[in-house]
Amino acid sequence: MGINRLKKTILCEACSAEFHPHSQHTRFCSRSCRSKATARLPGEAERRRATLAEARAQPSYQQHLSEYLKSDRNPFKDPSIQVKARLALRERGYSMLNGGNGTGITIPQALLQARLGWTAEYVVSTGAPYRPPHYKIDIAEPTLKIAIEVDGASHNSQKVIAADKRKEAWMTEHGWRLLRFTNSRVLRETDAVVEEVMSLVFPSTT
Repeated sequence: MGINRLKKTILCEACSAEFHPHSQHTRFCSRSCRSKATARLPGEAERRRATLAEARAQPSYQQHLSEYLKSDRNPFKDPSIQVKARLALRERGYSMLNGGNGTGITIPQALLQARLGWTAEYVVSTGAPYRPPHYKIDIAEPTLKIAIEVDGASHNSQKVIAADKRKEAWMTEHGWRLLRFTNSRVLRETDAVVEEVMSLVFPSTT
């Protein structure tokens, strides 16, 4: 009876995600959610600040911290974690990390470009006397006329959405096939994104 009850899913009290509890007393899907929920308790924030201040006052604190940062236990030594952290900062609007528009390509764009071996920041002239005189494609294979756009949070605004639609309409009219992916999907599902792109290069005959 108890085993069957544990097989049922419940909702995490912090994030509302469904999960299988380890025991009848489990309330959260992860340590992270448990910590977030605990942090909201009255007086908990002050208690944690006091504990941290006490720890920092210990002579060995800086030494232990330095050893940890240099050790393999530090998650930020993992390049994939570094990429995700930089992406999160970009999505929050830290302009010094935002690629594109002459400031360099983004990390997701560079990752996909490296996997495909195609051209980044490819410029196509519209030949029109009005604006825009050209379009810049994030990643392109001009011989096959395949274009890839790797979008960040700025592409969610109505103004940019309208501009993206105009760009896509022009490119489609001129024989380009355009694929659009978000930064986060390129990082999370790189292989799936590459496979989707290559399906245009080698379409299935079945």
